[in-house]
Amino acid sequence: MLYSQNVDSAEKKKPFIVFKADSIDDGRWLLTPFITPGYTPELGIMLSGGGYLSFKTDRGDINSKRSSIPLSFSYSSVGAKVFNSFPIIYLMGERLIFEGEFWYKTMPDHYFGVGFNETIDKAKSDETSYHRKWWLINSRMFWELKKNWFVGLNIDFNYTYGSGASPEVKQDESFSKYNEMPFNSGLGFIARYDSRDLPKNSYSGFFLEYSSTFYGDYLGGNNDYNINEIDVRNFFSVGKPGRVLAIQAMLRVGVGEVPYGEMSLLGTPFDLRGYLWGRLRDKSMAFTIVEYRYKLYFNKKASRHSLVTWTGVGTMFSEETEVFYAAPNFGIGYRLEFQPRVSLRLDFGLGRSTKGFYISFQEAF
Repeated sequence: MLYSQNVDSAEKKKPFIVFKADSIDDGRWLLTPFITPGYTPELGIMLSGGGYLSFKTDRGDINSKRSSIPLSFSYSSVGAKVFNSFPIIYLMGERLIFEGEFWYKTMPDHYFGVGFNETIDKAKSDETSYHRKWWLINSRMFWELKKNWFVGLNIDFNYTYGSGASPEVKQDESFSKYNEMPFNSGLGFIARYDSRDLPKNSYSGFFLEYSSTFYGDYLGGNNDYNINEIDVRNFFSVGKPGRVLAIQAMLRVGVGEVPYGEMSLLGTPFDLRGYLWGRLRDKSMAFTIVEYRYKLYFNKKASRHSLVTWTGVGTMFSEETEVFYAAPNFGIGYRLEFQPRVSLRLDFGLGRSTKGFYISFQEAF
């Protein structure tokens, strides 16, 4: 049985918050402010500012995981304004975990329709244009039943509204049906097994999660539907620390009257990088991805630099789908570690007649 090891009183007398730390075991609050350029295919060139705060809720326990609260504000060359945050906070000796995902985005965008074959080769033009306003407030709370086994509650509020749409976009069945019903609220159950050493940047461990979230007017929302997800990830340390084989497979199934803003989107900065975020849209999706992360060592000492390569494939579908089409994907990337196990991410991905370059933070999964 493992017991926490407490640092001595001299360690606790060090400054409470610092801007640099050499070890992930350092219990102090670590703040990294940043102003950096960025890029994604749908947003164009961005200027982003914010901060990455990591800390231990029990500063004296060197075995505990670091909580983190990243915040980012961006303005892009297409006129988009974006805010996001993905906090993870460990409480009560990691028996209680809070995870959040918060977004606000207003931007000129493109709506290609629903279905894989109908949208994969459609050109981005005035005929696909509209202005999208989207926000998401998602909170997940987990309680550990026994080692690595968790049950959780999912609370989700989201809003998607399109304005200034082209005549072609207005004629789309899903857009015209749901655009005036933009607000959704959901409550769901989550079951999880998680043995990862560090969720934000895993070197080893296995992750399995099933969730089912129900949306409806009984929670104040405009639409009645259900989203079911199965997410499987496995991480293998290959040789020296930081050299990792990472595998993910995910299935997301929408049931009922799923609005266009809540349909599954394949080809995001977090899965098949290289496709335009929003091009591939349908009620359900599935994908798998294999990624190799290679930390560089100089003079037998781990550096702050890593190289990455990945390959993956995904598909979109609904109840009416008769033929399943494949979206292939592969790419290369670079990581620069700015906090222990926290990195700036540069990725270049290729897909079917498409490509994309990304500058962001943390691993895709």
